[in-house]
Amino acid sequence: MAAVEINWQPTDRQLRQFGAISLVALPLLGWLFSGRVWPGAWEAWHVRLLGSLLGIGVLLATISWVYPRAIKPLFLALTIVAFPIGFVLSEVVMLLIFVLAFMPFALVFRLIGRDALARTLERDQTSYWQAKQPPQGVESYFRQS
Repeated sequence: MAAVEINWQPTDRQLRQFGAISLVALPLLGWLFSGRVWPGAWEAWHVRLLGSLLGIGVLLATISWVYPRAIKPLFLALTIVAFPIGFVLSEVVMLLIFVLAFMPFALVFRLIGRDALARTLERDQTSYWQAKQPPQGVESYFRQS
């Protein structure tokens, strides 16, 4: 199973959610990319940009509410464009989790000489087989301490 997968057959509900999100996300992205100017300092191009993005968002939200399958090509196109970003970010997040969570423990265990898996080679042993301890009784299954 891949960390990031492309949904080639989105449901009507997902397409409606995509349309509703575009109503908010398009003007917000336009505001962010225009320099985060506050409404009191907007120039004419800010008003045109944010107004047109809001209009596109309203159009997409309306179309997705009436006939969701009409915006499926746009949904798939944006999914394909965003796929490489999601793929790289998932790899980066997994690397960070490994480096920040597991590697410090591994280094500490290596420094103190802990070998929980008993992986050290002992040349004088004939076998590394360890006999399984038989259970003490049925009651011990309920006492897991």
